Amino acid sequence: MSHKFGVEKKRYLDIIIRKVKVFSSDPHYKYYVYPPFYIHCGSEHPIMKLKSIRLSATIADHDLKTKAKQADKFLKKKHQVRFNVQLKGRLISRPELAYEILDKIICTLEYCGTKTKYTFKGITVSCVCNPKK
Repeated sequence: MSHKFGVEKKRYLDIIIRKVKVFSSDPHYKYYVYPPFYIHCGSEHPIMKLKSIRLSATIADHDLKTKAKQADKFLKKKHQVRFNVQLKGRLISRPELAYEILDKIICTLEYCGTKTKYTFKGITVSCVCNPKK
């Protein structure tokens, strides 16, 4: 590996060069350095993306099914999905409503392999679902 990119010689990393859209006529490129397990995860989609789905604490059942259907599409394509439940007003003092909504949507997912713990930051309760392997 070249020291031009600030990468040690002993460490095995992959470098990806991607073209960046700019309005000038000169092409601009960005260098991304990833560990090999991140790029070559064995699927047809080489880089796993994190998709985010925003929910509210008072979401209706039909809307929840629609969001679950969209999340299943992302998980089927081997992307991670983050669910964010926004708590507003006096619902901030009741995060258990957000936990119930997250439990409901995760139970309906077919392609969800593992999930992380619920995190409560500010007015947002979130959880990340990983695809099945």
